[in-house]
Amino acid sequence: MKKKLIITASVILSLIILIMSALSASAAVYAQDGKFKYQLFGDNTAAWAGYTGETVDDVTVPRYYDNSKIISVANFALENNSKIRSVDFMEAPDLSKIGMYAFSGCSSLESILIPDSISFVDISAFRGCTALTDVVFYGNNNSVPVECFYNCTSLKNVRLSAFLKSIQSHAFAGCTSLEYLELLDTVQYIAPNAFKDDHNLTLGVYYGTYAHQYAMDNNIAYVLLDGVKLGDADGDGAVTINDVTSIQQHVADMKYLEGIYLYAADVNRDGVTNISDATDLQRFLAEYEVEYPIDSVITQ
Repeated sequence: MKKKLIITASVILSLIILIMSALSASAAVYAQDGKFKYQLFGDNTAAWAGYTGETVDDVTVPRYYDNSKIISVANFALENNSKIRSVDFMEAPDLSKIGMYAFSGCSSLESILIPDSISFVDISAFRGCTALTDVVFYGNNNSVPVECFYNCTSLKNVRLSAFLKSIQSHAFAGCTSLEYLELLDTVQYIAPNAFKDDHNLTLGVYYGTYAHQYAMDNNIAYVLLDGVKLGDADGDGAVTINDVTSIQQHVADMKYLEGIYLYAADVNRDGVTNISDATDLQRFLAEYEVEYPIDSVITQ
C-alpha cells in the first residue's frame, strides 16, 4: 500500500507540474511588431518568439521591443520556419540565451553567428537545419548541447568557442557534410556519439589533449595542430639527418625523446620508436620511396 501511495503521489506531482507549465504558457503575454513576435516578461525584458516574414530574409534581431530588452530566443520560437536565411544577433547585446528547439527545422537557414553575449544554447537549438552550412561560436559558450546540430546535413564550416569544455550527446551527429572541426585543449568531455555517422570528419587537435585521445579511441581521423612533422624528432621544424641521430640516441638510451617528439619519431606508425624508424628516415633522406608521409604535419 505504501509503495502504491508513493507512486500515486509522484504521478500527481508530475501532473501538477504539467498543468502549471500549460497555465504559464497560456498566460504568457505576446506582442507583434512587424514581422517579429515577442514574449513579454513584465520586467522590461522580452524574448524573440516568432517571425512572420513571407519571403526568405536575412534577419537582424533588435535590441529592444518598445522599452523591453530582448534577452533570449524563446523555446520553439522559430521551429520549422522556412523564411530565415541568416540571423544577426550583434544588435541585441543583452540577448544571452537561445532556447530549446529555437531554430529546429529552419529549412532555409544557411549561417549563424553566436556572439559573446550568448552564454547558453539549449538542446536541439538548430536540429535538422538542413541548409545550414556555416556556424561560428564566439565568447562564453562552454558546451555544445544535446542534438544541437543533429542532422544538419549541409553543415561544413564550424568555429567553436575558445572556452568550449564539452560536446554533448549527438551534438553533431548526422552532419554528413562536416569534414573538419578544430578542438582546442580546453575540451574536457565529448560524448561517444557526438559525431555519429559523420564519416567524412577530420578533427584538428593538439597532441596529448582530451580531444586527441578521443579521436584515437573513436577511430576518427585527425590532424595535429601543433604543426610538428612526422620524423622531426629533434623539434627544429625540419626533417634532417639530425633526427636520425636523435632516434638512434633514444634507442641507445643516450637521449630520451618525449611527448610529441617521441610521437614524431615513430615514422612507421607502429606505436614503437626503434631502429626501424631511424632506418626508414635514412631511406627517406636518401630519396628512396617510403610508404609513410614523412616531413608532413602529423595526421592519423
